[in-house]
Amino acid sequence: MRITSHVGIQNAKQEEETKTQTRINKRMVTFQHPFRLNDVDSELPAGDYVVETEEELVEEISFVGFRWVSMTLVSHSSKIGPGVTRFWPVRPEDLEEALMRDAETTQEAPGPPIGEYYQANKMKGESTND
Repeated sequence: MRITSHVGIQNAKQEEETKTQTRINKRMVTFQHPFRLNDVDSELPAGDYVVETEEELVEEISFVGFRWVSMTLVSHSSKIGPGVTRFWPVRPEDLEEALMRDAETTQEAPGPPIGEYYQANKMKGESTND
């Protein structure tokens, strides 16, 4: 799994010309296998996705702090369609769960138990160093 990050800051216009400072944190995630997310009807293809996390400045405190506003999964993949960009709102816990499932699936399956390997090689007449 590859993850890269980029943080940008922009101003969002609120009611009556009051401005709240927001920032969007962008990171790239790579899924090695097709995956599913809660609240998404279909399976999404393996590949690179951008995760955009929007946060707003908390102005009621005496230090700089941001609060989470939203998270969006973005695909610019040609697997979905040529020139098509898709957006899916996603909860952080759902994304982390999908990434963990993908990582578990990516790990190599263990070989046969030692006893089976020993028996198979002994039947072939190969040395098992015993």
